[in-house]
Amino acid sequence: MIADIRRPLACVCGVLILASVWVATVDAGEQVGDPFLAVGASVLGRSSDALTVSDLEPHLVSTPGGEAELAARLGCRWSVVTGGTVGGSWFTFAGPGIKGRTSYVEWTARVGLRRPVWQDSRREVDFGVFYEYGEQNSWLENLVLSRSGAHGFRSGGGVRLTGVGPRWWYLRPCLAVERSEFRAHASDATTGNQYAWIGSSTLISLGVRLEMSKTAAR
Repeated sequence: MIADIRRPLACVCGVLILASVWVATVDAGEQVGDPFLAVGASVLGRSSDALTVSDLEPHLVSTPGGEAELAARLGCRWSVVTGGTVGGSWFTFAGPGIKGRTSYVEWTARVGLRRPVWQDSRREVDFGVFYEYGEQNSWLENLVLSRSGAHGFRSGGGVRLTGVGPRWWYLRPCLAVERSEFRAHASDATTGNQYAWIGSSTLISLGVRLEMSKTAAR
């Protein structure tokens, strides 16, 4: 698995370094604006192509979850953004002589770039691109057995639009929507089955962004 992700991670790091140099050159004439550091936290809903326990092929799995991010300005209008998400769901069933529960958990980590594409004195719209790596797992428990499903891994990229509202103290409300495409594979330790697929994910999040300005830091 580590060997599988080293090459795409190296490629992404190289692209980000080149992009950073390029945008710094292109935007060198722009005035450096606030904020220079931002921390975000959101609740989210996500739908992704994934495998759950006992599945033979991927299907759309929807989960609630949470998201955190850290953004640092590059000295121009572009910012480097790192963050991650975690989400999951569960389902219980019961009846005459039967009782059980299925659970599903997924997490992702990402790195990318974003910049405002429209703004006025109180609001703005940000556009971002990112690379994302994630894993997922699921479990089944009932009266006679307990087993885990296929352990899945995915990596890919996507785009994100974020609407940012008026500032209150250092906080600003944010509503974001994103779409990503990824390559995934999974292995089931119980059956020995191997899976591979191309999938997509759609995410909507609502949260707040804590922005720290240079003037406030002095």
